[in-house]
Amino acid sequence: MIRSLLILVVVLMVFSCENKPKLINKSQFQNKTFNAIMTTEKDTMVFAFKDSTYEVYDGLWGEHTWGISHYNHLNLLVLNEVILGINNYDDGIYHGTLIGDKDREVNLVERKMPWKKSFVLGNWTKKSNKSQLYDSIRQLPVPPPSEKFSEKDFVYPGYYEILNDSIKYHIFNTVTKSAYEINNTHELLFMDLHGESFEHNWKWFIKSLSDSVMIVERKITKIDSANSDFVIDTLVRNKRY
Repeated sequence: MIRSLLILVVVLMVFSCENKPKLINKSQFQNKTFNAIMTTEKDTMVFAFKDSTYEVYDGLWGEHTWGISHYNHLNLLVLNEVILGINNYDDGIYHGTLIGDKDREVNLVERKMPWKKSFVLGNWTKKSNKSQLYDSIRQLPVPPPSEKFSEKDFVYPGYYEILNDSIKYHIFNTVTKSAYEINNTHELLFMDLHGESFEHNWKWFIKSLSDSVMIVERKITKIDSANSDFVIDTLVRNKRY
């Protein structure tokens, strides 16, 4: 209770000299993605808002709750336990102050769609792994095709197949599949997919995309570990839908 009152006092002090801003509502953030730019630091984070939760990408991943509150005509964007007092906004840019141990000026800038979803769809094979995650892992020998399958059914190396509402991983004579969510800019994918080398895919951040090459950062866990790892891969398109 005391902490909440102190926060409100600080907010009032920050905005007491400002004109009353236009009130914000949840629809201005729901299912949208923003860059959070710290004006006094060279630091930018990506916020992908859903209905009541948001994903933040800043080199790591995390899902948190969010909401909108108002106090005496002040706009408060509540990000988990952090409060962003929004002073003014215009054309998808929100200017405010992050209330905390060290107040920081923040601009929330809505991210524009860099490519259509259809550009993501297709078959993608990993060209190389830029992470050191697998440096110590011995390459497994390629097993021969099962008697139940012909060589035509045998797939190696493995590849990802991204469809309109699901993603698959093909390797040898097996296929794993997961539904996925994609954010409004078609850069962030959320899934539950078994992949190669006993790894599990949870989240992808497409850092760049051309007609033939995708650079993607993946959040994965290994079957023998509860800890998450982050790998950056170059995927080459084999087929476009």
